[in-house]
Amino acid sequence: MSRAHTHALAVAVAAVSLSVATTTPSPVHAQTDTQVQATAQRLSQEVPCVRAQSERLSSTLRLLEEAERQARSATGDAARRDAVHSAEALELRLGVIVGELRACLGQGAAQTPAVATAGTPPSGTGTTGTTTAPAYGTPGHPPPEVIVRRDGVTPHPAETPNPATEVLDTGRAMPGQLYLVQAERVDGLGRADNNDVRQAVDRVAPHISHCYEQLMAHSSHQRGRVYLTFTVTPEGRVRDIRLENFTIFDRTFQRCVGAAAGHLRVTQPAVGGSARYSFHLRFGAPVDHGTPVVD
Repeated sequence: MSRAHTHALAVAVAAVSLSVATTTPSPVHAQTDTQVQATAQRLSQEVPCVRAQSERLSSTLRLLEEAERQARSATGDAARRDAVHSAEALELRLGVIVGELRACLGQGAAQTPAVATAGTPPSGTGTTGTTTAPAYGTPGHPPPEVIVRRDGVTPHPAETPNPATEVLDTGRAMPGQLYLVQAERVDGLGRADNNDVRQAVDRVAPHISHCYEQLMAHSSHQRGRVYLTFTVTPEGRVRDIRLENFTIFDRTFQRCVGAAAGHLRVTQPAVGGSARYSFHLRFGAPVDHGTPVVD
């Protein structure tokens, strides 16, 4: 990654932010007292939100510049590869911050695509629906977070046996070349309906699978995995969606999977508190003709 690339990325982020700001409605006509109060209330929410995203943007840009320096100065292939992977993850984070900034300024709903736009399957491969998701990045709807694995030895917490966990499903083929290695409840004081949680993932699985089909169209030998983790709340909402230990580093593919995962919905609330779940997903045909192999 060159310094020019980093500078261009920063300029692009700033341009998007400016374009959002300039499209925010301005009071052309005299406002009523009610409108003035509503505007004041909106600004009291927008200003702290924009300030927080500005600070995150600045800190992420600093980290990206440092990753760029490391990528240019590293002497070993492994160190250079780690620096590049870090930079790619930071670029993903910048995209998330820009989305959150749009949401701060009331643009989130207009910028939120339907599920199908995250990688629309061809006609006939559809899903149970194409519901438009709420604006991720708005309060209560944080965007999915992509966490890239940087080494080959650090296990994901779901790989470590835990007597308190509960296995929901294992060794199941999903649409296309997507396979469920294992699904389990990994944390939390509560429990959600297992069938409801499985069905929630099944509804987004065709879109995740289509992301992989798009990747295979230009990179046919890619195989890998990801841990899709999320929390089901007592209010019946899905929170804190994460894509952890991704082992396919194509950024477009990661964004596509993240957009699909962002539409996870459950129909039943968790009972007794929130419950966190982990779905170990594998991309690519399994080697033993049916049962995915745990990494």
